[in-house]
Amino acid sequence: MNSDGPLGEVLLEITGGQGEIINRHEGQMFYKNGHHYVLFSEELSEDGVKGRTSFASRLKISDDEVTLRRSLPARDGAGSAHVMEFVYRLRGEGERGCFVDYPTPYGVLRLEILTEELSVERSEEEFLILAKYVMLQEGQEVSRDQIKIQVRRK
Repeated sequence: MNSDGPLGEVLLEITGGQGEIINRHEGQMFYKNGHHYVLFSEELSEDGVKGRTSFASRLKISDDEVTLRRSLPARDGAGSAHVMEFVYRLRGEGERGCFVDYPTPYGVLRLEILTEELSVERSEEEFLILAKYVMLQEGQEVSRDQIKIQVRRK
């Protein structure tokens, strides 16, 4: 999976929340400027009903950084999309984590992601990604979690 241009259809499985949340998607993989990209659509579910609203997502993979970008539709359905970028990368001494603006019904929370562990394993047929991280709000820990992402050829 390392030639320039389109690489074909893939299946993604994103697991988070200590394994409690599993999302499966189909997408297209590309290789550009030293990074692998996967473009896919996700669906928001309200009250457990899937398919209410779909939105575009992008996964960017390199050896030392993984970015999951989600373009959420506006809450009122009329405004512009809210883009969230979750960046998982190990930081050097004294470096801050990566920040994300997380929308809630009560307003936007500014969260900092501190990646504690990141592994990106790849073969000709798949990528296996594991990121363990801490989320902070105004310097206070709000959660400690992990995300696992498997990308494999369809």
